[in-house]
Amino acid sequence: MSKNHEKAINLPNVITALLVLFVALHLLGEYGPHALSQFMYQTLAFVPERLNTLLFPQTMMDEASNLSDSAYVNSVGSIKKDYSSFFTLLTYAFLHANWTHLLVNSLTLAAFGAPVARRLGPINFLNFMALCAIAGALTHYLGHRTDTTPIIGASAAISGAIAGTIRFAFDDPIQQSRRLQAQNKNEGALKPLNKLLSNRSAIIFMMVWLASNLMIGIFPRSFGVEGSIAWEAHLGGFLSGLFLLGFFDPVKARSN
Repeated sequence: MSKNHEKAINLPNVITALLVLFVALHLLGEYGPHALSQFMYQTLAFVPERLNTLLFPQTMMDEASNLSDSAYVNSVGSIKKDYSSFFTLLTYAFLHANWTHLLVNSLTLAAFGAPVARRLGPINFLNFMALCAIAGALTHYLGHRTDTTPIIGASAAISGAIAGTIRFAFDDPIQQSRRLQAQNKNEGALKPLNKLLSNRSAIIFMMVWLASNLMIGIFPRSFGVEGSIAWEAHLGGFLSGLFLLGFFDPVKARSN
């Protein structure tokens, strides 16, 4: 009898590490000291208005002055010096609103992040996911520049991973057969973006994702979600994943 047994759940180490980090931070936020929880969310969450104050301080000061609110003017002046807000373009992705939010993101990361992580390797994968998270935050910022509502969650980065899989997961039968014969599902080169437009499966997948993301963003309560959904961040992460994966991909094209 063979002693070799495949694991029921065989995730890349980098995915496992991210999941453990997500859970650990959420445990601290939920059950740690209240002061620590407040500090985490105030420091790590992304707030569009903070970034707007850093990028356009004079405009924000003028708007604050017009409100004749000295307290608000002073707060804007203090935010102007807080350059750590730039880091929240990334750190917001490590926090989650509740256990349901964390569970959904964890399952999605395991499903779509794993093939991308195996293909890119841990360092390239982390850099790729970080850029998708940042792109997601910036896309959300473009539509909510003066919004004081914080956003948190890894959904934008995970959306990038979902888009990344499209670049190599939807093969025609001949290419799929060649990869299976080589026993290496990751060895094929990425498909050029223009060829994705002629791949019916890839187009349907993208349309379903875009439509569902838009519907969840517009009608969150219909999907059992309380509060608003930063659907623009998901879109920004998805598009960045679609376009940027090739810069991190170590797999070279092979001659047929």
